[in-house]
Amino acid sequence: MKKAFIIMTFSAMAAGCADNSIPKAQLPELDTSNPLLAEWNTPHQTPPFSEIELSDYEPAFDAAIACSHAEIDAIVANPSKPTFGNTIVALERHGALLDRISGIFFNLLEADTSDEMQQIALRVQPKLTELSNDISLNPELFARVKAVYGKPGRGLSKEDKNLLRIPTRASHATVPPCPTRTRSSTASIRPSCRPQRSNSARMPWLRPMPSRSTSPIRRSWPNCRTS
Repeated sequence: MKKAFIIMTFSAMAAGCADNSIPKAQLPELDTSNPLLAEWNTPHQTPPFSEIELSDYEPAFDAAIACSHAEIDAIVANPSKPTFGNTIVALERHGALLDRISGIFFNLLEADTSDEMQQIALRVQPKLTELSNDISLNPELFARVKAVYGKPGRGLSKEDKNLLRIPTRASHATVPPCPTRTRSSTASIRPSCRPQRSNSARMPWLRPMPSRSTSPIRRSWPNCRTS
């Protein structure tokens, strides 16, 4: 009897771990001949600037945006009950490739710009805005995040709890969307074409000044509360 209880306990623990795991996305195939999409075999994984051409940026952005969409789709389509791990952590960790490319491009746009880079930024920025809208106005994703904020579960570490308190990619999702600001009306607003600066927290080798840096892919949920 004791042995059976132990087996059931470990089975429940295993099921809990599986339920809390980050969903695996079906990512599109990447063209690794593009240095922005390839693995970097450099000291500390610093960008291979000498190999990057201006013509590499737009295809890299398109591929990274597609990967971000796939990662969000995997979170939303996950049949498991929303948990801190499979929703909040997954949302925080998605978009790593896009963060990497954005960090390189927008910092170079500030430090060593050119007319061609400005034109690339004008073409890329609306795509980033559209991605941000697709994420922040996704009702299924909102429902999963809201469910976790309502019942975050037990056993969260101090660092985990910080994700539910400090501003993050998911924290604003606790605020219900404004009734008068629907997806159709908000998404129809023309995306801004003004190039924005990027500040990627995943790139310790590059730390722009926070006061002058605004990531084009940071999520901004509608700031409106209901009674």
